[in-house]
Amino acid sequence: MLTVKYRKTAQAVYISHIDVLRSIIRGVRRAGLDIAYSNGFNPHAELYLSPPLPLFADSLCEYFTAASAESAEAFLEKYSHAAAPGLTPERIFRTVKNPNLAGKIFSTDYLFETDAPVSLTAVSEFLKKENIPFTARSGKEKNMRSYINSLSADGTKILLNSDALNLRPDVAAAEFETSFNVKVLSQTRTAQYVKYNDTTLDADKYLEILQSEEGKPVL
Repeated sequence: MLTVKYRKTAQAVYISHIDVLRSIIRGVRRAGLDIAYSNGFNPHAELYLSPPLPLFADSLCEYFTAASAESAEAFLEKYSHAAAPGLTPERIFRTVKNPNLAGKIFSTDYLFETDAPVSLTAVSEFLKKENIPFTARSGKEKNMRSYINSLSADGTKILLNSDALNLRPDVAAAEFETSFNVKVLSQTRTAQYVKYNDTTLDADKYLEILQSEEGKPVL
């Protein structure tokens, strides 16, 4: 299995998760790369993405996995020339099995740029709240505080580590604007994390370990 790490930036922030999948498949086809397809009446590309990124958010650390007989180096080089604008491949990993990042990623880092500094005192007061209600897409009211693992500020930068699936960055951004009296100018996913042998690892490190354990060089 080959896993490509890519950025989602520029005009790509306006396309949905399913459209990202379609764009990657078209890029693979343009590059003339052979990947595995399902069997059956309507075969589809067996291509797997990391957890969805909401619209309007940038990311420095998205991933897709596919089965291919191409060498890792050749796949990355060919795909790089055919990738859609804003979906920029950066690195590739080869593993024997599907790393299942969509199922294993449990937390993520976000960087929010604001139009004014946020004080550490304001962040400290924010984290003292036991309940920060928000309405999830399902319509249910949830407690944002329970999904925040860590939060800090450095001038006009807010750094958040949160539950990867239950707290969208746009929801967090809206709450930060209200609580800190600032305007969030951008939101960027900067890292994603998995649990491996009871240790929290950046997804890159996790893929490097899988790759090295299976006797492959780390690229």
